[in-house]
Amino acid sequence: MAEQIPELWSTLMRFHREVVAPEVHEIIDKRVGALENRMNGHFDAIYKRLDSIDSEITALNFAVKELEKRMDAIEKRMQAVESRITALEEKLELEALHSRMKHIEEEVINVKERLAVLESRH
Repeated sequence: MAEQIPELWSTLMRFHREVVAPEVHEIIDKRVGALENRMNGHFDAIYKRLDSIDSEITALNFAVKELEKRMDAIEKRMQAVESRITALEEKLELEALHSRMKHIEEEVINVKERLAVLESRH
């Protein structure tokens, strides 16, 4: 029996090398290949999504720049409107002062007339 052990071992090793190992390698290769295909599919989907996101970011950056230009134009227009409002307020204040001054002048004339009437009585 001891003489058969080396021969049995040699036969088992040859069986392993010629039958078992190739089948195991084939199964592993198939599974690894399937995994690689799935991973490549996922990577392709990720790259496609990243490309889409990159395009969206580019479009958003352009839109933001356009909005900034519009905001600058609006700020300039607002400053012009504020300047016009300030000028109108000053004009209204001046007109109010003129009106008040005219009213005071009329009161002064009225007081002078009444004073003249009182002086003529005495």
